Amino acid sequence: MKTTFKHCFSSAITGSACLLLLASPAEASLTYHASINGLSALASDPGNPYSLDFLLLPGGSTTTGSNAVTLSNFSFTGGSLTGSSTITGNASGGFGSSGALSLAGNPAYSDINQSFTSTTTAIGFDVTFGDTFFSGTTPDNFSVSLLDKDGLPLATSDGIASTLLSSDILSSNPNTVYSNIALFNSTSPSGVSLSLSAEAVPEPSRALLALAGFGAMLFRRRRA
Repeated sequence: MKTTFKHCFSSAITGSACLLLLASPAEASLTYHASINGLSALASDPGNPYSLDFLLLPGGSTTTGSNAVTLSNFSFTGGSLTGSSTITGNASGGFGSSGALSLAGNPAYSDINQSFTSTTTAIGFDVTFGDTFFSGTTPDNFSVSLLDKDGLPLATSDGIASTLLSSDILSSNPNTVYSNIALFNSTSPSGVSLSLSAEAVPEPSRALLALAGFGAMLFRRRRA
């Protein structure tokens, strides 16, 4: 019986090794948690109610496919949503702790925004970039902004677009995507900032390595 088990385990390791060779290390998605803090600075601002705005602009590529950005696990500390979502282009879904939003960058832009109450002190959400990317000369761009009641963006240290977060999506490599994210702070009123932490979804090769490691542990326990 031990001989049979050793044979099966050896076959499993061999199969895993072959799959490791076949797995594409470039195919991975990136999920990060974003937190917009300091929103109490907007409590008495005449621009209330402010809204959270997500925008995905397509680049200049004609490659078949589309970047996809998913937003989920929303939380509104000290406040809540107000009104209804405004969706333009290839965006869909809904806000909320159990909701998820999807933005696609092809063939047109995607934009979605949702207003929140002036008592909100922080907003949290998860962002996931997919693993299908354009290969053109002009990259897609994903951005996060706050808009006032007139649809004007909150002024930030980003002198071009008044965003809190802006990222040109250049590659399917999670490290490249993450390192290319630019964060900005509000300037008038000041005090609003966005922070994030990232965790790459395990690539196929890493998942198989974990499986092989589990098999090795099981083999040792059976021998004991």
